[in-house]
Order: sequence, then C-alpha cells, then structure tokens
Amino acid sequence: MVLDCAVLWGQGNTLQDDGTCLGPQFVNFVMMAFFGLWNMICSNMVLVPLFRFFYFGIKDVHGRKAFVGLIFPHWAVGLVVPLVVGGLFSWSVGTVLPYLVCAYRVNKLCRAERSKGKMIEVKEEVDIFIDGKKTMRISKIRMTDDRLMFECYGKRYGTKVRKPLEFMLSPTQLYISNELMALFTGNLTRPVSFVDMRGHNAKLILTELTGVQNSDSMGAPQLPTRQDSMGRRLFKMTSTDYHFTSVARPVPSTPTVSAYSGIVPALIPSQPVLAVATIVPPDSEAGYAKATPDL
Repeated sequence: MVLDCAVLWGQGNTLQDDGTCLGPQFVNFVMMAFFGLWNMICSNMVLVPLFRFFYFGIKDVHGRKAFVGLIFPHWAVGLVVPLVVGGLFSWSVGTVLPYLVCAYRVNKLCRAERSKGKMIEVKEEVDIFIDGKKTMRISKIRMTDDRLMFECYGKRYGTKVRKPLEFMLSPTQLYISNELMALFTGNLTRPVSFVDMRGHNAKLILTELTGVQNSDSMGAPQLPTRQDSMGRRLFKMTSTDYHFTSVARPVPSTPTVSAYSGIVPALIPSQPVLAVATIVPPDSEAGYAKATPDL
C-alpha cells in the first residue's frame, strides 16, 4: 500500500493513520506544468533520430545529426524526475503527453518527406505571381528529390485559406530548380519566370524587390549572406521542423571554413546543406544549358 501511494503521487506522499493517501499535492501540478514544457522541447532529442532511422535508414543525415543531441542529459531528466517526484499522476501529463504529441508530429513530418520530398529553408522571402496575380509570399518550400515538384507554404494574398501552392516543372526545365533555390537564398536577385506543367505562367520575385520599377532587368547586387548565430541555432533546435529542413546553398568554388569551429558543430549540429549549383541537361525546347557554379 505504501508503494502504491508513492508510485501514484510521488515520494512526497505518505499514508495517513487511517491508511489513505494524501492525494495530489501542489508539487504534482508544478511537475506537470514545468516538465510538460521541458519535455515538449527535449522529446525532439529522442524521437527525431528514432523516427528518421525507422523511415530513412541508419545512414540518414538528419537523423545522425539529431542523434548527437542525446549526449545532453536533459531528455533523461525529463523522463525520470517527474516520475520520482510527482509519481504516475504528474508523469502522465508532464512526460507521456508531450512525447505522444511530439511522436505524432515527427511521424507526420517523416511521412510528408518520404512522399513529397525535403523541406527547404527560405532565407529570402519571395512573392509568387500566378498568371499575373500575386498569390503568395513564400516562406517555406518542399521539393522532391528530382527537383521538379514544388510545394510552397507562406502568406496567401486575397484569401485566408492556408492551402499550400504547388507547381511542377518538366525534366527539360531542371535548370529552373537551381535558379529558384538561388533566388530563395538571395544568391540570385532577378525574377525567375516559367510555365509549369499545368500551363500556368509563374513568376517569382524577391519580396523586397516586388513593385520596383524595371525589376526584371535591373542588376541588383547579391544580398548579404545570412548566418544564424549560435544562440539562434540553439533556439531553432528546440523546434521539430529544424531536423526536417535543409538549407539551400551554392556549391563554393573553393573550400570554406565553418563559422564555428572545434567542438561547437558537434554539440550544435547544423542543418544539412542542399547544393544549388549542379550541371543540368540542356533544355531541348529552348536550347538552354546551364551550370551555375558562380551563384
């Protein structure tokens, strides 16, 4: 009976003279609130690598980088302390519930990546015009491995519907994928126009250049490279999306040195890089062949 009382309500609860438990105490609700928030963050450290290894194999880059985070004991504290101090009552809400919520989200992201491609971080917001109408300010994109199918997320213009915007390129338009990636990273400043497989005229312009007269022909300077600070990277790691998002960057002509050296990259893993510059087959319709190592 003593064991049952301690297991249910935690070590701070003892039997009364009449053989009854004290029941939930103030500390139980403190454990729930504090470790509920704690585990909403730390559950990513445990579940992200496990789910990614299950869906994409042990060689998955995202999963291996996320696995490094297990060297920090924060996740173990969130599993043990609520159970010991608050018992099953506090542990169920402060630990089990956050882990179930995180598992649902991670599983959903894994399935989306397997079926629709990788999520790409947009460093520079872009406005997309469909058939001449400004449709969306893009803040995230999902791109298939063949770089032909795009799913865009962001602020819709003229409607409150949050449905993603999709467009598909033909194999002869593969070079446009690189131009779009370069535009999203600020390495290309001129607009990108094309007709997708559904016959829609699409035009993408950097948001800060939208409305600028003659922006189609202007030679705007390359935008400055935006490097996340160490604190920003730590903050982003608490989000599940961080472990499911790649960063598009041009392939440098010469090796570059990481902004953070030594033990920092191991403790704060960066997001995998998606190369922008690739050699693509010629466009048979327009006679267009392009390699973009100078982006």
